[in-house]
Amino acid sequence: ISAVCAVPRGACAPQPRAAKGGAADSDAEDDAVRASDAVFLAGRTEDDFSCVEMYVYDDEQGSLYVHHDVRLEAFPLALAFLQHGSAGARVAVGTMEPRIDVWDLDVMEPAAPVASLGGDAPTAAGRKAPRPTPGAHGDAVLSVSWRRHSPTVLASGSADRTVKLWDLNARACAVTWTHHGDRVSARGAGADSSVVGRGVDARGDPSQVAWHPAEPACLATGGHDGRLAVRDARRATAGATFAAGGRVEQVAWDPFVATTLVAGDETGGVVAFEQVGHDIDGGRQVDKL
Repeated sequence: ISAVCAVPRGACAPQPRAAKGGAADSDAEDDAVRASDAVFLAGRTEDDFSCVEMYVYDDEQGSLYVHHDVRLEAFPLALAFLQHGSAGARVAVGTMEPRIDVWDLDVMEPAAPVASLGGDAPTAAGRKAPRPTPGAHGDAVLSVSWRRHSPTVLASGSADRTVKLWDLNARACAVTWTHHGDRVSARGAGADSSVVGRGVDARGDPSQVAWHPAEPACLATGGHDGRLAVRDARRATAGATFAAGGRVEQVAWDPFVATTLVAGDETGGVVAFEQVGHDIDGGRQVDKL
């Protein structure tokens, strides 16, 4: 398992599998996800098979099981649950490919994503080599984060050293940031260097993005350059930056203290920073474990 994300209770309502032979499908009851069930998603790869699995925990039975999976073309690196308008529950998936695929979680065994952000543009007649979609990432997508206050906006961080904001309505890149600087050296991805691929672990890469839970325009980013940044999506310049002490592997806002940003780095350490008031241009380190 290479990526996980939570799903709000009652957010998913997968359509039962079609009945076979005109008879009622005996598995229809098993396909139902109740509002009381706890649901989370996991990206998994085994040999050459990659997928996103939907896990359901049945409170009444005390059982955890895989409800269904979504087959992927590439190794999954990041997942973000999202709800876009009245379209229902979806998941944005970042993989080793330079694009983000959005899948409908309410459709079991889907044949294709409902949308793709970035990647290669359709090849014109007579053209042999595909061209990237304008605004696409140039390397693997390491992190995705949905802005629930503005459900048409998705943020992503990539091994191409950029952070992008995507317009889900237009299915296009709206903003590109390059504040995490250049790569320094390529390094192995943890214990398994076989998943490095297209420069995934280079030291300039923005490995994590996380929208603030209460401030709609505030986005935190963490990079393999060992820095955290807090940005206002409405501004062209970066706000506060912090030195994490090592390559940033995870970023999260404290759900109890809205001004505190927490990061985990490659050394196994956890460091917390606090914003000064509501000013994203200032802050200080408050704790380190």
